[in-house]
Amino acid sequence: MAIAIHEKLLENRVHWEAYGPRSEGAQNNPASNIFVIWTARKLDSIIPNNSAISRILKSNWKLLPKEAQDAAIRFQVHATAFEQHQYERLEEYPLFPRDFSTVIEGLLDE
Repeated sequence: MAIAIHEKLLENRVHWEAYGPRSEGAQNNPASNIFVIWTARKLDSIIPNNSAISRILKSNWKLLPKEAQDAAIRFQVHATAFEQHQYERLEEYPLFPRDFSTVIEGLLDE
């Protein structure tokens, strides 16, 4: 479970760092069209990865340590809102809970 989730999170992070609004390219040239690539990666990679992670979490919920469940729920709330934001602009939505990655990395060590 943790390995599969970690792989999806890693791919999402690579896209975020390369093309996201805080990426080097976006920061160095705010007028660039890197947002076009970012928009495509959100739709063809990040949203499907988030959906896969949510399915993995739901199907393995009983294997998830109690202390990890809070971060997992916050991830699922974020993933749902993030997807909705792509189709209908929201003024705000829950950002990715960074401790979710830490929790998953901790499970890799077990």
